[in-house]
Amino acid sequence: MLLGTMSAAMLHNSVAGAAGRDALTVTAYNDAQVDTTTVKIGTGSLAIDGTDYLSIDNSGGEITFGTDDFTIEFYIRANALPGGSDYDFIYDSRITGTGVQISLCMNANKMKLYTAGAFRISSSTNMSANTWHHIALTRTGGTTTLWQDGSSVGTYTDSNTYTSRSDVKVGLNFNNVNGTAGRVDEMRISSIARYTSSFTPYTSALTNDDDTLMLLHMDGTSGSTTFEDDNS
Repeated sequence: MLLGTMSAAMLHNSVAGAAGRDALTVTAYNDAQVDTTTVKIGTGSLAIDGTDYLSIDNSGGEITFGTDDFTIEFYIRANALPGGSDYDFIYDSRITGTGVQISLCMNANKMKLYTAGAFRISSSTNMSANTWHHIALTRTGGTTTLWQDGSSVGTYTDSNTYTSRSDVKVGLNFNNVNGTAGRVDEMRISSIARYTSSFTPYTSALTNDDDTLMLLHMDGTSGSTTFEDDNS
């Protein structure tokens, strides 16, 4: 399948932000764009239809975790939930289908972690279509936990050394298929485990700190194809 036509790109910011990091380049493909009508936080969200996606430039390895702790989190509002053997991917850093990288997808009404050739966590709680859900994946002390709306919904004993592709995808899988149709908002990747017990998910815009590796607010004007990593 063709990669599609690049619709916009954010130039790499050479000026370090408050946390001493450079912004990652984020590129919108196909019809990925800002929607200002269906929003969780701020002025916009990422609108994707199952063939659209964002590509995050990870050529410098900024969001490659190795054996370290991490958090990947975002809000997702799916138009529909896949059942049976269908898979809708939201975040995928795999290089190959069986690679030791992180991918998060929806299957059988549940959020799931797939890595090293198998599903490692399947949420114990169903998701709902047309509903905003906060999803977080954390690793600390050798345990990876999947959180849904502030509650732990599954764990995995995790000693993996995580590598990552050079262009992490949001909205499609590594092979540019099995995409999600819906909205994504306020996505953050961190170098620590942000959550170790039940919590109330944030309801206002996050700010960059020393542990932030990437922060996408998905804000902008309606139809914009510019998405910026906030490093300020």
